[in-house]
Amino acid sequence: HVCVRRHDERHLIELEEKMRVALELQPAAGAVLTGKAESIQHMRKLLRRVNVGADRFQVKAYWKPGKTGMD
Repeated sequence: HVCVRRHDERHLIELEEKMRVALELQPAAGAVLTGKAESIQHMRKLLRRVNVGADRFQVKAYWKPGKTGMD
């Protein structure tokens, strides 16, 4: 699922709902979290709250305020 980032961070609410629905439909599914570092942290907390182990998702932060360049 793709979600357009909003400057007020309200898109995270939409992402949380999409993630909850996806996990209900496919409880053993994995996830790839990519984008802004703080947004990824937010979603990782959600995954922990719903008992999704770290072995079921991958993370690649590619943007953080003040960051220059790519790794």
